[in-house]
Amino acid sequence: MKKEHIKNHKGQLLDSTVRNSGMTITAVAKAAGYDRSTFYNHIKEDKLPYKIILRYGKALKHDFSEEYPEEKAAKASDAKEIISFEDMEKERDYWRDKYHALADRVLDKLTKENFGDL
Repeated sequence: MKKEHIKNHKGQLLDSTVRNSGMTITAVAKAAGYDRSTFYNHIKEDKLPYKIILRYGKALKHDFSEEYPEEKAAKASDAKEIISFEDMEKERDYWRDKYHALADRVLDKLTKENFGDL
């Protein structure tokens, strides 16, 4: 199989990298937070999300950004990963407040359109 084809099929590249790592599939999957059957599902996906590939990369101590430099740039702009309950609460509150502010603006606009300035 051509190297370019493997690069375009992220699941196959993951499979090749794991099999050449010297680690067992079970060990890599577990270290990445998945079970072995999930690994087999992942390697079937040609457009495997980069976030999943990163988890395997950490388990393998392999930097997949060498194969996918465009993904590294996209990753840098992503929101930070939530790692604690407090972070989750802050994130939840942020989006809740943002939703309520938007809902209030929409309600005000609809009220003015339908009832004018009473």
